[in-house]
Amino acid sequence: MKKLNKLLAIVLAIAMIMSLTVAAGATGTASITISNASDGETYSAWKIFDATEVAGSSPAQYTYTISTSSAFYSAISTAVAAGGTLNSYLTLTQSAADSTVYVVEYIGTTGNEDAFTAALATVIEGVLSGANAPSADKTAVATSGTATMSDLDAGYYYVSTTVGTVVVLDTTNIAINDKNSKPSADKQVSDDGTTYADSNSAAVGDTVYFKTTVSGIYGSTSLRLHDLMDAGLTFSGITSVVLYTSDSAQTGTTLTSGASGQGYTLYTNASDPDAFYLIDTSEYTWNTTDYYYLDSGTYTLDTVGNNSGDFDSTKTYYIKSTFDMTFDYSDVTGIEKTGYIVVTYTATVNSNAVIYSTTGDSNDNETYVSFGATSYSEPQNTQTYVYKMNIFKYTGTLDASSTTLAGAVFEIYRYTDNTQTTKEYAIVDTNNVITSWTQTESEASKFTSTDGSLITVSGFDANETYYIHETSAPTGYNPLSGDVPFTIDDGTNSTQGYVTYDTNSQNTTTLTAFSSVTAQTIVPIENKTGSEMPETGGIGTTIFYIVGGVLVVGAIVLLITKKRIGKDGE
Repeated sequence: MKKLNKLLAIVLAIAMIMSLTVAAGATGTASITISNASDGETYSAWKIFDATEVAGSSPAQYTYTISTSSAFYSAISTAVAAGGTLNSYLTLTQSAADSTVYVVEYIGTTGNEDAFTAALATVIEGVLSGANAPSADKTAVATSGTATMSDLDAGYYYVSTTVGTVVVLDTTNIAINDKNSKPSADKQVSDDGTTYADSNSAAVGDTVYFKTTVSGIYGSTSLRLHDLMDAGLTFSGITSVVLYTSDSAQTGTTLTSGASGQGYTLYTNASDPDAFYLIDTSEYTWNTTDYYYLDSGTYTLDTVGNNSGDFDSTKTYYIKSTFDMTFDYSDVTGIEKTGYIVVTYTATVNSNAVIYSTTGDSNDNETYVSFGATSYSEPQNTQTYVYKMNIFKYTGTLDASSTTLAGAVFEIYRYTDNTQTTKEYAIVDTNNVITSWTQTESEASKFTSTDGSLITVSGFDANETYYIHETSAPTGYNPLSGDVPFTIDDGTNSTQGYVTYDTNSQNTTTLTAFSSVTAQTIVPIENKTGSEMPETGGIGTTIFYIVGGVLVVGAIVLLITKKRIGKDGE
């Protein structure tokens, strides 16, 4: 069953029609030329049937035979005699001239070529995977997109590649185009694991969700997924691996870690010394000093590259992958050419995250797949953006000469849900980069303003509302009457990283005192001087009522006293 399933995963590019009309070459003069071949991969050809042109036929017709000494004879004759699928397409008749030779005739009808191809290929693949598998008649390594095998006897050939894809030829001396679908990886990222895109934004401490779709799995061999995360992302683990047999399949088959025939194997830096990621040393600056190159099949540490960055142009360089993954889906049946695998996994944004300042400042996750002997797909990557903001504490007029104000103390918080019932407060490191969040306010980091400078805090998500709470105003200044909400925009390049805030609609575009800081990333917060006026109905009016009442009572007492004295004096 496994052999059959594996074979059904093979790409069959050309239908086999036994009543051939394409000329076959004479003995030793035939050739096979494959275009669109995968460079570096080996193409191998096995002759299944001999082909002899029927004398005088026009157009040319051929007689196909197979000798009992052929490595494929026993398997093919058994399959035909067994009355299975192949029995519907082929007959084998012993030659009257030679009892060791059988004439092969195609009896299938037009339109059934693909089914016949799959049936015969199943038998051939079974022979090639057995203990006594015959060596290929010819092999060729593809270069510049072409593989050519010459000096072949005329016949009916089966051609396979180290990529795992297969072409079955119905004659020789023809040029064919390898239309096999090569594996590739498509990468996306998400904030919540439901809506995916090429990029996203996140706060330090947040979870980000990745989805890699591996296509071209049909017939591929040695398929391996390679993943590399920037230092600002910490790999958390695989959440699911699901194989879909076609692009129209509504449900998939879950592959399980470590399972045989329907599983995958995960390798990380610690668990697999051979988990290496192919890199372009001219394109990126990687956060590592450990660069490797392949030397006789072994990954060797390159001290020249490590010490000076002067890489050898003749070498192909690697660094350790974040993780690698291999697949075993030999027990999954019905895989079509459009079959694919979806791998989902998560990572946490850590305090090493690159903070956005200009276009390109992102935390990347890059992926590619390797397959066959030496083939690789194009790398695909996602960008996760992490943002910063600046608090400008001032008094007076907001302009280029605004007076900075020292001594104000702030903390930053956000709500954990839309009901705004639970707050969590930012905790930062010595560089004011958020490292985590806490629901205990006493654990929150405090930010104190100083003269002539901004308070810069990094590690924010975009399109999320945060709040600045002033816990203490400078001596002689009024504290804020409410907290200041702000959000960060992850829109176009002209607005990405800009802050929207609510402090009586003040506009940061007029603020140019800090020339090295983009004005739109600053939240200005004003403190005003002076003592607070008493509240209406407070002690400030009460004292007047008390004094007035005392005066009224005194006047009444004085009036009564005078009247008594007047009566006594009469």
